[in-house]
Amino acid sequence: MELELGNEINISKFYDPWPKQNALHTCAAKFPLAIGGNGSGKSAFLLGEALYNCFEYPGCNTLLLRKDFPQLEKGLILDFKNTVPRGLYRYNDSKHIVTIPVRGYESKIFFGHLKSGSERDLAQYLSAAFVFIGFDELGQWSFDGWNFMVSRNRVNPGCQPSPDGHMPFCRMAGATNPLGPGYGWIKKTWVQHEPVSQLGEIRKIKNKWYSPVRDKLLLQDDEFRKKISIIDGEPFICAYDPSEYFFVHSTVMDNPAMLQKDPAYLERLMKLAPALRNKALYGDLDSIAGAYFSNFTYERNVLSLPRDHERIKWESWQPIWLGFDWGLAHHSTVYWNTRAQVQGLDGIWRSCVVTLREMAVNENDYLAVRGQHGENWNYKRFLCEEIRKRTPDEELSRCKYIFLSPERFQRTDDIEHPIAHELSDILHQLGMPRCYEANDSRVDGAVLMYNLIDSGEWLILDQCPQIISSIESRTRDEKNLEDVLKVNDILDDCYDGCRYGLCSMLKPRGKPLELLLQEKINSIQDPTAKLMYSYQHRNDADEASAPFKPKVKLPWKTRS
Repeated sequence: MELELGNEINISKFYDPWPKQNALHTCAAKFPLAIGGNGSGKSAFLLGEALYNCFEYPGCNTLLLRKDFPQLEKGLILDFKNTVPRGLYRYNDSKHIVTIPVRGYESKIFFGHLKSGSERDLAQYLSAAFVFIGFDELGQWSFDGWNFMVSRNRVNPGCQPSPDGHMPFCRMAGATNPLGPGYGWIKKTWVQHEPVSQLGEIRKIKNKWYSPVRDKLLLQDDEFRKKISIIDGEPFICAYDPSEYFFVHSTVMDNPAMLQKDPAYLERLMKLAPALRNKALYGDLDSIAGAYFSNFTYERNVLSLPRDHERIKWESWQPIWLGFDWGLAHHSTVYWNTRAQVQGLDGIWRSCVVTLREMAVNENDYLAVRGQHGENWNYKRFLCEEIRKRTPDEELSRCKYIFLSPERFQRTDDIEHPIAHELSDILHQLGMPRCYEANDSRVDGAVLMYNLIDSGEWLILDQCPQIISSIESRTRDEKNLEDVLKVNDILDDCYDGCRYGLCSMLKPRGKPLELLLQEKINSIQDPTAKLMYSYQHRNDADEASAPFKPKVKLPWKTRS
C-alpha cells in the first residue's frame, strides 16, 4: 500500500471518512458533535480528527478521552491500532501515548481516562495544552467536566504551522449515543441551541448570550478587550454562541462498512427493548433510555398559571414548605411547595402537591454581588436573603418548614457551629422558619416522587424549568435500579433540593395507616390489651404523620 504522496502521508489510504463524518471534519464550528445510534462511526470521527491534526501540524498535541480505561482500551486505542499502519507511529503502553514523526517533529495523541472514576482526575491536565480534544461517549460526562477542558484547548508550545503556514484552529468535539447522565446538557447545548444554567448570569442579545465582565484586571489585557462588547455601558463577553455548536446525526445505516463486516448486527439491534432500540438503532434525540421518571409528561405534570389558572383552587390554610440543598462550589437549590385542589386532565379535582418556584445559585452568584455589602456579609446570609426575597410577604405566615441537607447539621472539629444552626438563626431574623433536618433516604424519595408523578398528585409550575429538566433527564443507577443515578451537575442539585422537600413532608406510599392498625388490633387476643393498643395508637396518628422534627440546639448549648 502506498502511504506517501511526495513527502506527505496520504491519510486517505487508511482513514477515508463517510459523508457524515466528513461534514463534521469540514464544518467551521469550534465544537462539533457526532451523535446517533450504535455502529454509526461516531468514535471514528474523533480518531480521524486527531490524525488530521497530527499530520497537518507537526509537533501538535491531541487528547482523546473516555471515562474508564477498559472501554478506552477496547474502543479508541484498539481502533487506532487497527486503523493506522504500525510503521507510522510509536505507542507507549504504560502512558498510552502515540508518537507520530511528521516532517522532523513529533505529533502526539494522548489517550486519557479517569483513574479514580471521578472528574476531579481532569486536574492532571491543568497545565497541558491540546489543539484538539475529543470526548468519546460524551453522554457519560458532566458539563463541568467538558467546560473544565475548554481552557486546555489551545496550541501547545511545540506545535508547528501547516505546509501553507497556518496554525491550527483549536477544537473540542464529542461523540455519543443520545443517552447517559449528561445527555440533558448535551441536548440543550447542541440540539436545542440554548445555554445551560451553569453559565450563570447571562443576557441574550440577538442570537448570542453574553456574560458581564467584572474583573478589572481582565479589562487591562489588550487581547481580551478585543473580545468584549459594551452593552448599556457595561463590558460583556460572549458566553454562548449557538453557531459554534454543530452536530451531525447518524445511524448504523450511514456506516456500510460495519454492515458489510457484520450483516447480523442490524438484526440484533432490532431485538432490543423499544426504548433502548430507539437510542441504539435510530439514535432518537428525544426519548431517554433508562429514564427513572419515564411516567412524567409535560401535559399532565406541569401547570402554567396564565393558561391553567381555572384548574387550580388555592387553599390559603395549607402550609408552604421548602426543600433546601446546600452547595458552594455546587449549586444551592431551594423549592417552595404547597397543596392545592387541581383539576386533572380527566376532569376530576384532586388534592395535589404543587411546586411553586425554584432557586438555584452558587458561589459565583454570591461573588457577583459581594462588593455591594459589608465585611460581615457572607455566603450563608446571601442564601437566606435570596430565599426571603423570593418568598412573597403574603406567604410568610404559611411558611412552616424548611428541610435542609442533613449533612449541614453535623459538627466537626473544623466547624464550631453547624451550618444549619447559622442558617436557622439568619432565616429566623428574616421572619422565616428555622431549618429542619431533611429525610435523605434516596430510594424512598425517588419512589415517592415516581408515585406522585404517576398518580398526578404532584404538579410543577412552568416557572420551575430546572426541576422539570431534571425530572426528564434522571436515569436509573445500574447498581441500584430503585435509585436515581448520582451525577455531578446542576440538575442533580435541583433533584436533591426538590426530593428533600417532598420526602421530608410527605410519606412514601405503602398500606394505609388505618389498614395496618386494624390488622394489628385484630391480631391481639386479649380484649383489654386490644382496647389499650387501639387507644394509644389512634392518639399517636397525628404525630406519626407529621414531618420530621428539627434538630436545633440553642447557641448556649453548643461547644465553645
